[in-house]
Formats: sequence, structure tokens, C-alpha cells
Amino acid sequence: MNVFIYDIVTRIYFTAIRIAALFNSKARKWVAGRRNVFRELENLNPSEELRIWMHCASHGEFEQGRPLLEALKERYPAAELVLTFFSPSGMEHASWQELTDTAFYLPADSRKNAEKFLHLVQPDIAIFVKYELWYHYLSALHRRKIPAVLIAASFRPDQVFFRWYGGFFRKMLAHFNLILVQYRDSARLLDGIGLRKHAVCGDPRFERAANIAASDYRNEILEAFCNGKQVLIAGSTWPADEEMLSKAFASQITDNWKLLLVPHEIDRKRISHFAEQVPGTL
Repeated sequence: MNVFIYDIVTRIYFTAIRIAALFNSKARKWVAGRRNVFRELENLNPSEELRIWMHCASHGEFEQGRPLLEALKERYPAAELVLTFFSPSGMEHASWQELTDTAFYLPADSRKNAEKFLHLVQPDIAIFVKYELWYHYLSALHRRKIPAVLIAASFRPDQVFFRWYGGFFRKMLAHFNLILVQYRDSARLLDGIGLRKHAVCGDPRFERAANIAASDYRNEILEAFCNGKQVLIAGSTWPADEEMLSKAFASQITDNWKLLLVPHEIDRKRISHFAEQVPGTL
């Protein structure tokens, strides 16, 4: 792949989302959220303090990046944080407002949009979480010599970065000044394609989960539901996960268990179907 083909593919993809917006509420939010994004960005005041830009695909990736953001805010209390999201699930969750009041949808990836975005935001450092790699944004950061860091990264041998035809995508990874990976296997894969600027830092989701578990939280409805039984919490689940859980909770092995299910995408029909399979458990 080259830039020309990449631009064609991404334009088709973004056009497909706009068409889907005619009958899909999530796609409609995606389009509406970007309609005036540059006008909103123009209201950003120039900052004399450190300005950190973090981009997350959705709310789940924000939760992964949150421990790092909290550490940066503690070390640099005057720093300004600018968040961007690709998916409506990130913008619609209020938890990011605990760290900043500045969040936007990321404009669709193109050279023009990337240059305009960076001109308006003027970040001192850019942080991408896990999988969100956009060629024109990374290239623009590289041209402007703005440090870029990829965090919570996890790689597999079958990914395009490690294929003989993956040179274009390896170039995107090479634009990062530092890649923080979750596992040693990911570090070895990066070594295999000549990328040495990386470190193994584990999965920040565990740190985030530990922080939440240690916080003071009471909910009478949940306490009544759990009723002193063992509880399994399944977060950001997909249909395949839910199928496995339904089989487990339909067996006698889990008679004394309760399940708190948090799907990656809220779908009333899907949840109702799952609840019918495990009555009284969910």
C-alpha cells in the first residue's frame, strides 16, 4: 500500500460512515460530532504551559490511558490536556471530564485535516492509545518534530506490520518516538522489524481496575442484586464473550454466582437475549 491507495481506502470508509448515518444512530453521532469540529478547535487559546494531546478510539481506550494521564497531571499540574476520540462512546462518557474539559472528535484522517488540526491545537506531545494509527496525523507530527508516543500497544505476528507487504504500516510505527507495549512478545516483534524505541510496561487496565476497586463506592441496587453471592464482572464484552459466559452461567457450576455484564456496545436486543439464557443471574 502507498499513500494514494490509503487515501482512497480511508475516503471510502469515511463515506460509508456518512451513508450509514442515514439509518444508524451511532454513525449519525460520528458525523454530527465532526460537523463543526474545526470551529470548536479555533476557540482553543494558545497555551504557554505544556499541552498534551491524547487520542483514544473510544471510552475503553481512554480508561486504558487514564492512569498515564493522571500521573502526568500530578507531575505537571499546570499542563493542559486535549482529548480526541474516534467513536461516540468516548465523547458520551463523562469520566473524561474529571481530567479535562477539552475533548473533541478527531477529524477524518487526511493531510489537510491533520495539518489544520495540529496548527490549531499546537500540542507539545501526542499520545495514541493501543491501536489508533492514522497515517496523516503521524506524518504531520513527524514533520513538525512533535514527539509521539504509542501506549498500551499489543502486537501479533499475523498483523500487517509484520507481513512482507506491510512497509507502509511499519512506517507509521516508525514515526513514534516511543512505543510502550503490554507484553514481551510484542517487544520482540518490534525488534524483528528494526524498531528499538520501545519498552514493556504491562497493561494499564490492571492499574485502572485496581484504582477503581480501592475507591469508596456504594450502590444499594447492586448490593441487593449481588446479595452476598460471588460476583463476576465482565467489561467491554463482545458477542463471542457473551456466548461463552451464557454457557458457563447456564451450568450448575455457577449456581451461587451473579454476573455484572458491561457490553462494549449497548444493544437492548442482545442484552435481552442474554438475560433469557441466564434468568436471575444478570
